Amino acid sequence: MVAYSEEDVGNIVLLEHINVQVPDQSLATLFYIVGMGFTRDPYMNVGLRNMWANVGEQQFHLPTRPPQAIQGRIGSWCRTLTTLKKDSLQWKKD
Repeated sequence: MVAYSEEDVGNIVLLEHINVQVPDQSLATLFYIVGMGFTRDPYMNVGLRNMWANVGEQQFHLPTRPPQAIQGRIGSWCRTLTTLKKDSLQWKKD
C-alpha cells in the first residue's frame, strides 16, 4: 500500500460525503450500486428523487437533477479492473 506521504491527494484524507447530481436514478443505481458495489443507504432518502450510496464510512449523495461538471477528480478504489469488467458484462445481459 502506498504511504499517504507518497500520494498526491492535496492533504485530503477523509471526504465523508460528496453531492453528485445525476439525471437518471436507474442509471445511477446501475453504476454506483450494481457496478461499483457501493451500498444504498437503507434508512435515508429511500425515494426515487435522491439516493445515498455508502462506501465504507464515505457517502455519495445523488440527487436527481441535471448533471453538473465537477472541477477536479473524484476517486474510488476497486479491487481489480478485471472483476469490474466481468461484472459490467452482466449488466449488458440484464
